[in-house]
Amino acid sequence: MKTKGGTLEEKLRRPARIPRATKLNPMEQEQQKLVQVVQKSPDFIGIATNDGKLLFVNEAGQKMVGIESSEKANSTMIFDYLPADEIARFNREVLPVVLSGKPWSGEMSLRHSRTATPIPFEMRVFPICDAEGRVIAIANVSTDIRERKQMEAALKASEGQLRSMVDNAPYGIYRTIVEEGGKFAFVNPAMVKMLGYDSPEEVLALNLERQVYKTAADRGAVIAVVRSEGEFANLELHWRTKIGKELIISASGRLVRAEDGSEFIESIAEDITERRALERQLVQSQKMEAVGRLAGGIAHDFNNILNVISGYSDLAQEGLDTAHPISNYLVQIRTASVRAANLTRQLLMFSRQQVVFPTVLDLSTVVENMMKMLSRTIGEDVALSFRPEIPLGCIRADVGQIEQILMNLIVNARDAMPEGGQITIQTRNVELDKSYGVSHEPVIPGRYVMLSVSDTGCGMDETIQSHIFEPFFTTKEPGKGTGLGLATVYGIVKQSDAYVWVYSEPRLGATVKIYFPRVAEEADQTRATNEPAITKGTATILLVEDDKALRSLTVELLTAVGYRVLEAQTSSQAIEMAQDHAEPIDLLLTDVIMPVMGGLEVSTRLKALRPDIKVIFMSGYAGEALAKQMPLADDFVLIEKPFSRVSLLTTVDRVLRGSGALNRLTAPLH
Repeated sequence: MKTKGGTLEEKLRRPARIPRATKLNPMEQEQQKLVQVVQKSPDFIGIATNDGKLLFVNEAGQKMVGIESSEKANSTMIFDYLPADEIARFNREVLPVVLSGKPWSGEMSLRHSRTATPIPFEMRVFPICDAEGRVIAIANVSTDIRERKQMEAALKASEGQLRSMVDNAPYGIYRTIVEEGGKFAFVNPAMVKMLGYDSPEEVLALNLERQVYKTAADRGAVIAVVRSEGEFANLELHWRTKIGKELIISASGRLVRAEDGSEFIESIAEDITERRALERQLVQSQKMEAVGRLAGGIAHDFNNILNVISGYSDLAQEGLDTAHPISNYLVQIRTASVRAANLTRQLLMFSRQQVVFPTVLDLSTVVENMMKMLSRTIGEDVALSFRPEIPLGCIRADVGQIEQILMNLIVNARDAMPEGGQITIQTRNVELDKSYGVSHEPVIPGRYVMLSVSDTGCGMDETIQSHIFEPFFTTKEPGKGTGLGLATVYGIVKQSDAYVWVYSEPRLGATVKIYFPRVAEEADQTRATNEPAITKGTATILLVEDDKALRSLTVELLTAVGYRVLEAQTSSQAIEMAQDHAEPIDLLLTDVIMPVMGGLEVSTRLKALRPDIKVIFMSGYAGEALAKQMPLADDFVLIEKPFSRVSLLTTVDRVLRGSGALNRLTAPLH
């Protein structure tokens, strides 16, 4: 196009200026303005022929690709400034479109003529046509997008870091859709693992209310809080894993609304199931410690008192005919003392304050030895059966404690069947694998011997089951139970390194299963259940007891069958008696815990004076104090307070006759 001063292309190549002396017509003024816009534009603006020869490049474009002058811009090809791979793409993608008369836009790189550095551009290429519509040239307007690319790269790196943090986070990170039922919109790997699934796709397909939350009400509470507050923190939720295991989750999150109006909840979840279990164990252990301190603190004096009550009631009853009206009163007094003694013993067992003497046992043998007594305990309206596995592996436990477990479980089962029913005892070898350990934490996989007691009684719901091992918890009527039966079982189980689980549903009975670690040794001979008859005594016994009432009772019980008794109130008095007494002293019967000098030191000193003297220790105390005082050797003989007349006299007789190592004589009132 010819105008005053040359063609438009020529004017574009010249520096943009408007001569002051020249007066231009309106069209020329518009052209000059166009020249200024093109030359001063920050974008690359160029015109080329259809075969790629450059006709024009503006100032910004020349600088971008390293064109030294306008003249040179007119003597080069557009391909001189395209990287090799971009030339092929330009010929393949751009030229066909533009030569057909259509514009093309997209990203493409140009290279600097001197540095050969590729520069990314956002290109807009369009055809220049003549009056007949033929394409006579190609125009290119391109924007340098290096800064944008750098920002995108930085953002991508940042997104990658964020993604890495989310993917490797130890906590569950998730987004849920707020709608009826609800679904996951996003979950990180920790969330997938927490719920026990194999892939994110499995989790994304879950329905929150039916498959994740323990109850629909739990999720409803979350929705209510987030709609009201917009966010929530450390909210405790109850979820279920793929295999149905319950999880306790601490979740924090916020409500997010998208532009289309849809709502999401973005949250972080921490599995605190184990923490809550440990907290419960801590509370339980604190309760046990408190009860143990109470029981241990009062056991010594309390058992001394009970011993006096029961002992004198026995002596009084022996002198009366059973038809005498006072005889029944004495029976009631003794029965009450037995209940009190058993209560103290249960407290000590529950709190693990008792000194135990574990031996290798055959559980089936222990059960067989107790069947007659258990049958009398439950009454005629309850059927009792025993199904042992033969052969059965052995366990290491205290036989007295195993008997206590059986008695408590049987009594508990009987009380759950007021109208009669069936109790089944079973012993069995079991192998607990890893899958069982996962669903029954903290069980360690391995070989065990199971003792189970099942009944057909009223059963229990989940709420009651969660409290049954707590001390003093009972569902029985006032006066019908202490709430220590199953608490005692729990204490013994833990002291034996065993595990206990309860399976029950309302109206469907209950089963208690206890798993004792199996040992390879052979079982020791189970202790005899029949005590020898009481015989007349001729020996001399040195009695050391600081409680006056109990000392007087013990002297009376011993002298009544012929023993000669030297009575000492203190340890020093006992040593003086042993030094001054000219005749033999056959037996030392001494309390364990006494002021100034305990029973162990007394026995040590007397054995130095009289090497042949035999020793029986008495104690109404339990726990650490007793354990620190006593050697617990194979020939160690302990009679526990409160003891009965029969248990005292038979123990003394067996020790004097030397009927073998007794190891331990548990002699409760009965």
